[in-house]
Amino acid sequence: AFAGNYYKGALSLFIPFSFLFVGLLGFQEIISGKPLNKWVLFLSSLLWLCLLWYPYNTPDVIISTAMQLKVSVFILGYTALLWMFSEGMLKKAVYPMLVSVVSIEALLLAWPAINDRTALLKTDITDKKYHFDYSGDAVKRIEELDPASFYRIDKVYGSIKTGYNDGMVQGFFGSKTYQSHNHKGYVEFLDKAGVIDASKEQNTRWLVGVSATGILHGLFSIKYLLSNAASQEKVDPAIYTAIDTVGNVTISSNNYYIPFGIPMESYLSESAFEKLPINQRRRAFYFAAVGEDNASWKSRLTPLATDTISFFGTATRDRTQALAGKAMVMDHFSQKRIKGHIEPEQPVMLFFSIPYDGGWQATVDGKPQEVHKVNYGFTGVVVDSGKHAIELRYEPPMSKTGWIGVLVGLLFAGILYRFRKNF
Repeated sequence: AFAGNYYKGALSLFIPFSFLFVGLLGFQEIISGKPLNKWVLFLSSLLWLCLLWYPYNTPDVIISTAMQLKVSVFILGYTALLWMFSEGMLKKAVYPMLVSVVSIEALLLAWPAINDRTALLKTDITDKKYHFDYSGDAVKRIEELDPASFYRIDKVYGSIKTGYNDGMVQGFFGSKTYQSHNHKGYVEFLDKAGVIDASKEQNTRWLVGVSATGILHGLFSIKYLLSNAASQEKVDPAIYTAIDTVGNVTISSNNYYIPFGIPMESYLSESAFEKLPINQRRRAFYFAAVGEDNASWKSRLTPLATDTISFFGTATRDRTQALAGKAMVMDHFSQKRIKGHIEPEQPVMLFFSIPYDGGWQATVDGKPQEVHKVNYGFTGVVVDSGKHAIELRYEPPMSKTGWIGVLVGLLFAGILYRFRKNF
């Protein structure tokens, strides 16, 4: 009955299930012969009806009056059944009647979720609609042309709306994302790079990524860009070259692609970085690893003098091409394990375009190496000059502690079972 109202957050699950549990315990007491307090019954029903029909006036939330009426009928019906049972009228029929009413309630309340919604038709797939357009075929063509273990693909159009979930559905690594809670490191990077205004909450859920910010594509190892006729003007011909067409989708290759694992021999403090104009900020990421003013790893790198660096003209283009030749060579890639090798000429911060997370652990030549937060929210590992084998592994924080807790719990349960007669 409580399903007639809609609430946000954990309370939307905790409250109804708590009351359901308490209600079941109370009903068990009544079935066992305990007398029913009619005042509690009627006042409880009145409370639920008041909560159900209270004018919440919540913006952007539509409460169905038809659903409220249905739930009200069930509240009154359950109240009547319990009252008649307590008066001795339904001693034999209470169980089948309750089962029948509960079944009817479940069917009626489940009907909108199953039937009153837009259905995906088989013809939508065959006619190349929604997420089943030619984007998926283009991704497959790219994989045939380029079987490398990792690179990113982005789109300047969306198969549905702006395409925040296209990569997840169509099977490629992109830069757009829609989640209720996107990684704060990625959000901060996009904000500092002038891609989004993170002060507006909706911009942190619907992350546009860097698909429309071509200057940053090399930094994120975006190797291919998909466009259609309506979005072709969004593809920068100075950065991308068309290489193939699949249906109405054009595949373009990044002329300044940098493989995953980019070596930066210089550092730039956040305070100095934030003094730069937006255009220079975006280009500065190719010349230095940006870190906190008191970062412990700064002393191992060369400070970047921004007044001596030209970020415009051919400087950024030449820099990306130079970095591409020095980047880490990928040996293995999976969601939890990344392996590669690199041979820098001097100590570098190896930049990985994955959000900084405490679960990532790094080794250099098999020895543990500290993982640093660089570029406001991404992962970095300092590597000395010479040839080195790099490995990143991800283990969810507290996972070992969780397994220990499970084992202790099982042991405790076994002890209780073994000595159950003593309790």
